[in-house]
Amino acid sequence: MKVFLLIFQTKADNFKILPRIPLLMVKVKLFANFREVTGNREIDVDAADVEDLLKKLSSMYEGLKELIYDENGEVKDYVQIMVNGVHVRGLNSLRTRLNENDVVAIFPPVSGG
Repeated sequence: MKVFLLIFQTKADNFKILPRIPLLMVKVKLFANFREVTGNREIDVDAADVEDLLKKLSSMYEGLKELIYDENGEVKDYVQIMVNGVHVRGLNSLRTRLNENDVVAIFPPVSGG
């Protein structure tokens, strides 16, 4: 299902309807402490690339920014991100473009015994 956003541009007292812009909704699967902070296993987010997605998630959920970013604003080393089952390191890292219906998984390292 495509979602559309209608934008109005104002000029003086005139309004103009601009063309509809399709939103690129991607499914985000969250694990472990990311899931705990958001209270969600999965959410749909409109994002152009992985970096945009992380910024939007961080602004949507209090406490998520501290889990994702270090003190320099860089994504923490332990944050693992996959797009459609492929780690972003094997793609274009944070600049990996997202397409409608992509599935992005975000999780910390898993260890066990």
